[in-house]
Amino acid sequence: MSRESSVVIFARIVNVETAEVDPVRKSMRGRLQQTESGSDVRREVRCLAALIPLLLVSIFPVGCVSSPAAAPEGKLPGWIAHYPVNPNYFIGVGGSPDTGDRQGDLERARAKALAQLASEIEVTVRSDQTIRESETSRGVTTGSVDIIVQTLTSQNLEGVELVDSYRSPREGYWFYFRLERRAWDRLKNKDMYSLRDRVLGLVTQAESPGGSIAERLRLLSSALGMVAASKYAGTITNTFDGVSGVLDDFIRDRILGSLSKITLRVEPAAMQYSPGRISDIRIQAVSGERAALGILPLEIRDPDGGVLADLRTDGSGFFSGAVPFKSLKAGTRQVVIAFSAQALEGADRALIQLAPRATMQVEVLPLGVHVQLTSPDDLDARWLEDSISSILMQRFALGVLREEEPSPYRISFRIRSRDAPENDYGILISYCSASLSVTRGESQIAAFSSPDFKGAGLSREQALRNSAKAMLDKLSEDPGFTDAMTTLMATAWTQQP
Repeated sequence: MSRESSVVIFARIVNVETAEVDPVRKSMRGRLQQTESGSDVRREVRCLAALIPLLLVSIFPVGCVSSPAAAPEGKLPGWIAHYPVNPNYFIGVGGSPDTGDRQGDLERARAKALAQLASEIEVTVRSDQTIRESETSRGVTTGSVDIIVQTLTSQNLEGVELVDSYRSPREGYWFYFRLERRAWDRLKNKDMYSLRDRVLGLVTQAESPGGSIAERLRLLSSALGMVAASKYAGTITNTFDGVSGVLDDFIRDRILGSLSKITLRVEPAAMQYSPGRISDIRIQAVSGERAALGILPLEIRDPDGGVLADLRTDGSGFFSGAVPFKSLKAGTRQVVIAFSAQALEGADRALIQLAPRATMQVEVLPLGVHVQLTSPDDLDARWLEDSISSILMQRFALGVLREEEPSPYRISFRIRSRDAPENDYGILISYCSASLSVTRGESQIAAFSSPDFKGAGLSREQALRNSAKAMLDKLSEDPGFTDAMTTLMATAWTQQP
C-alpha cells in the first residue's frame, strides 16, 4: 500500500472517540472488551489522530511494517496483560478488536498505542508546568496534547520505537511503542541544545592552546552574548571540569579569570594639554598568564564616560602614539583608559565595568586667541572686554591672550549702535549689533553678524548699555556665533601652529 493511501486511512480516524488511554496500569484485555461506543471515560483524539498517526505512517509505512503475526490462543504477551513500566521511556500500548477489516483494525490499534504514548508525555509536560491550558469539564487538556503532537510532527521524530506487536482472533491487533525520555527532552529543547552546542563551540575555541588572551576574551564574550540574547539565559546547564553548573556563570567566570590577571599602565600619569596640539602617551597591558596578550582594543573616556579616542595595542599589549583630547573642557580632568566594547563584545555592562583600567590626569589649557574690540565711545570698553572673554572661556574654552603672547588666532569684534527717534515719554531707546571676523594669520576662517538688539533707559548711556547687554546675553546661544567658534576650534585641530 502506498504512503498516500495509508494517510487516507488514518484520516478516517479523526472523528473517532476512543477509550481513554489513561496511565492506570490495568489489564489491557478488560479495556479492550469495552465497546468503543459505550465506554464511560473517553478522550477526544482529533489532533492526536490527525498528527501523530500521520507521523508514524511516515516512520512505519503500512507497506513496510507487516501486520502482527497470529499467536496461539492462551499465550498473551506480558506487555498486554501487565502494562510495561520503564522510567527511561514513554510507553504506548494499544489494541483493536478483529472486526474482519484487517487494514482498518491494524491502523486503529496503532493509533491507540500512539495516543497512549502521547498521553504519557502530556502528563510529564504538565507536571513540569511548561504548558498551562485550562482544562475541559472532563479534565482533558487538549491544548497540551496538541502542542506535543505538533512538536513530534514538526521534528519527524525517528526515536519512536516499535517494540513488539501481537494479533490473535480473540484479542485482535496490538502494538507496543516506546520513546526514550532523553530523546523527547532533546526534541522539545532542540533550540536550547542547538544554542548550547554553538556556545560550547566558541568556548572550546577560546580555550584552545596557542590562542591569545585578546582572542579568548573576544570569543568568550561573544558566547556570553549569545546566551544572554536568548530566552535560555540562566537556564542552560553543563558539566565543566567535572562540576555541573550554569553555562552563563561558567563563561562569566572564565572571562573574569582572564581579566583579573591583566593590568593597564599609562605614562605619563599627569600632563598638560593645549587644544590644537597632539600629545603622546604610552600604554602597556601586562598579564600574569603565559599566553600572549594579543591586540587589545582600548578606549580613552572622559569624566562623563564619553569616548575621546579608540586605540589598539600591538600583539604584546603595548601602545605608543599621539592622542587628541579635543572634546575635553578646560580645567583639570581625569580620563580613563579601559577595554573598549569591541574587546568584550557581548558582555553585559556590569562585566565590562570589572575590566582593568588606568587613570590619567589631564590639565586642559584654553586655546589662546587674541581679541580685537572696536566699540562706540559711549560704551564701557573694559566691561565689554570682560563680558566677551567670559563668554569665550565658559562656552568655548577659548582664552584671551595679551597682545605680546603668541597665537595665530584672532577674533575681531566690531560693535555698532544707533539711537531710535525721540518719543513723547522721555524714554531713550538704542539698538546694538555685533559683527566679527575670525582669522588665522592673514586668512579669514569664519565670520558672523548679529541682528539689532534693543535697549531702553533714562539716559543714552543707559539705553546703549542695556542694548549691548541684550546682545551679549543672546550671543552665546546664536547658532551663527557658535558655528564661527566651532570652525575656529576645528581649524586648531587640523592646522597645528
